[in-house]
Amino acid sequence: MAADKVSNAKEKEIVLVGASIGKAWQIEQLGKRESLPGYSFGYVGVNAFDKSPLVEQIIARKQKPDFVMLKECSTYFPGNTEQYHRGVENWVAQLKRAGIRPVLVTTAPVAEPAGVIAKGKIALKHLFGMHAWMDEISAYNAWLREYAAREQLPLFDLEAVLRISDTNKYLKKEYDIGDMVHLTPAAYKAMDHEFAAFLRRLDASVVYLH
Repeated sequence: MAADKVSNAKEKEIVLVGASIGKAWQIEQLGKRESLPGYSFGYVGVNAFDKSPLVEQIIARKQKPDFVMLKECSTYFPGNTEQYHRGVENWVAQLKRAGIRPVLVTTAPVAEPAGVIAKGKIALKHLFGMHAWMDEISAYNAWLREYAAREQLPLFDLEAVLRISDTNKYLKKEYDIGDMVHLTPAAYKAMDHEFAAFLRRLDASVVYLH
């Protein structure tokens, strides 16, 4: 578990709750990489889907952030879908009660498996009505978008930033460091640019963004 923060009392504070990709993003330095006056950024993380301990720690702070971003890692999929959904709904409710605005973040896609054998295994799963890794991530992200729209919550669509296309949801090849999960500097640069645009739209009070 880690916690880093750069803050200014006059600025709106945004805290990202995530794991390895979130930590490597170094969002606490985002204000130095992009022109985002009026905001400060922090990060807390844990290598598990369950973010309850971190949400509770944030809520218990004397000086609470204005926004909390909830982001999950692709390595937690497949998992207990119902439990995952309930977890997100509970964290959103807790943050709202504490006067903190939740921001949902879709899970980053994974790279397409290489080789005939790996692709054959995916084809077999589909043949028998089973979901492959990316299918599970896409389904979770689709639910997250629907939930955000229904509850009028801001949503940063990280999948849309990193995927190949609307119809091919795998991670772009140039964004994969080689392990199918973790991201290249080019990917983080794209995230910086798109998130800066997202924040500007958020300032304009748009409640569902992508």
